[in-house]
Amino acid sequence: MVRAENFKINSFSFFTLIGKTPKFTFTCANCNHENSGRIYLEDIELGKNYFKCKYCNTQNLLPIRKSYYNKL
Repeated sequence: MVRAENFKINSFSFFTLIGKTPKFTFTCANCNHENSGRIYLEDIELGKNYFKCKYCNTQNLLPIRKSYYNKL
């Protein structure tokens, strides 16, 4: 597992109302390809704050915590 680089996320999305993060983008630290997606807030709460690169299948650790979404 590697740490995602150039992580960007929208501050709000209607997807948070159905339990998903806003769309985020990051650069894979292994192959340097840009990826984007959404993950369930429940997964973040369980400590699954990583996303698999679509190009090299390396898991990238995302700098994201559930406590951020409790404020919304």
